[in-house]
Amino acid sequence: MILVSPFAFGQNEYLNSGGNHCSSHRLEPYMEYNIQEQLYDNSSSNNSRGDSGRIGLRYSYSFGGTCTTEYKSIMLENERLKQELEMLKVCSKYKDLELGEQFATVREKCKGVNKINTKEINK
Repeated sequence: MILVSPFAFGQNEYLNSGGNHCSSHRLEPYMEYNIQEQLYDNSSSNNSRGDSGRIGLRYSYSFGGTCTTEYKSIMLENERLKQELEMLKVCSKYKDLELGEQFATVREKCKGVNKINTKEINK
């Protein structure tokens, strides 16, 4: 059986994230509340509701994980590279536009992006 899809999705290799598994330790709050209703029974003398609740902090640590200092450094560098490549794409689209105040961040990030004069390189 052959399946054909009319949709095509672009893929950017530099945007694929590979570091999602990296978690060395985590501290998270939690809250639980349980409602336990007992059925009324004439033979039972305890016909009350028993609600219980608890709150706390849960600490998790991964033993033997692959999330080393070197790995974290590489993943951070890759994330910076992804951002820079994405900004190059954005800057090339909007460099000829006059960007208003609501686009101050894009204007600031793209102000140093200029095309190289190829005549000067070939000399």
